[in-house]
Amino acid sequence: MKPGLIAALAGALLAPLMGGCAPSDAARMAEEILPRLHAGHDPTYERAIKDREHLIAQGAAIFPGCIHILAHSRDDMVLSALLDVVVEMKTDVSPLLPSIRRLLRGSDPWIRILAVEVLGDVGAEEDVAGLLKLLSDRDAGVRKVAAQALAKRGTPEHIPKVREVREKRQAGMGWRKARRDPFIKDLGDVIKALGQREDPRTWNGDFGLRYELRHGLLRRHGSVTVEEAVAIAERRGIPMQRIVETLAQLVSEGLQAPRNGRLARILCKNSLSILGYLGRPSALPVIVQASQSKRENMRRCAISAYVRVRGKDSIEFAREVIGGRRFDDMDRFILYEQLSRYAAEEAGLDPDVFQGCIMSSRPPSTGTPKKDPLKEKEAAVTRLLAQAVQKERDAANAKDLDMILSGVSVLYRNSIQRERVLRRFARSWLRRHHRYFSAELKKLLQLPEEERTDLERASALELPSKERP
Repeated sequence: MKPGLIAALAGALLAPLMGGCAPSDAARMAEEILPRLHAGHDPTYERAIKDREHLIAQGAAIFPGCIHILAHSRDDMVLSALLDVVVEMKTDVSPLLPSIRRLLRGSDPWIRILAVEVLGDVGAEEDVAGLLKLLSDRDAGVRKVAAQALAKRGTPEHIPKVREVREKRQAGMGWRKARRDPFIKDLGDVIKALGQREDPRTWNGDFGLRYELRHGLLRRHGSVTVEEAVAIAERRGIPMQRIVETLAQLVSEGLQAPRNGRLARILCKNSLSILGYLGRPSALPVIVQASQSKRENMRRCAISAYVRVRGKDSIEFAREVIGGRRFDDMDRFILYEQLSRYAAEEAGLDPDVFQGCIMSSRPPSTGTPKKDPLKEKEAAVTRLLAQAVQKERDAANAKDLDMILSGVSVLYRNSIQRERVLRRFARSWLRRHHRYFSAELKKLLQLPEEERTDLERASALELPSKERP
């Protein structure tokens, strides 16, 4: 056969791979692309950015040249620069994928790593099988990058294959060595990323929902936010009530956990916090159950969550916290902190500004309240706090309560009952409390007698029936 005929046949066979372009034209296009990749020399920053943006903007027009470079070049600097451009292209790069897949069969591990990274970003579903095979590659770098790419492209159906690879690697290893092996940890991260919990004994029927919530609730710097919980529900196409039920289940498990079950207690505490912010009444039974806990942190999170869910309707629960024997000073502080918002609303003040001033021990700078809530029938929260301050025995709580009530009610501010509270705590051994109560008592005693008020006579207050011990 004549050499010219052989060349013609080769060109006809390679033309589809070159995007319909002849091999000679693809070679010339590759020669134009190579200088713009700047592999092997360091151009100015402006020049490099300009050339990179030019290649990205060309898109499918330079595919024949890219295919020629991928087929003939073995320079890792050239391939790295070209693959970076391919990932940034806005057009469909599927014509380039066969050439990129052929790089996986090369002997250079660095080139295989570059190809795996691209397939992880812009690959197709058929590339997942190749990524699974690369989990057993002889090079550790290729295995690690393949695991990262599989976490992006894989689905929950690939979890058994990943577990099989992990079990084979663990075979023959002692458990101490397996715990320190970085690739076993990478495979565990892949399983988690694909949406499956590690422990099948606690499987709850919703793919990855329980794991995703657990992972967020155990994060070192914070917890799952309400926005994230809503996003999880929308992404998985499940009703928000399913999120609430899963969080309630985590709370129940945390309440039943032994003393040394630290992770379960963290999950319980953070789940209570999110249930409070979600404000779903269906979570109230488990919140009430948590408020009976002997563990202080859980009990306080439950108190905060209950008030957030019920709002102004949590009066009966608040009376139980104020008068109950199992609740301590810090429990009541959490209750006052939450209720202060509603007292401010009843007085026509900004709840956020008012609560922030109270908790930072600064008097509210919101001016004179618009109305006196203790004189109005619907001011149940403020009346409850007025009852609580007379029963309070902790100086810090009494100080916060006094600041709340004097900020929202003129009736309380000038009352005989307030004088009794101030006199009781003016002898506090803590200097900062002593100064506050003494100064407020001095102001109150300077008032004319006709301006003094009687809370019990003015508002028919009923004190809590349960006495503090």
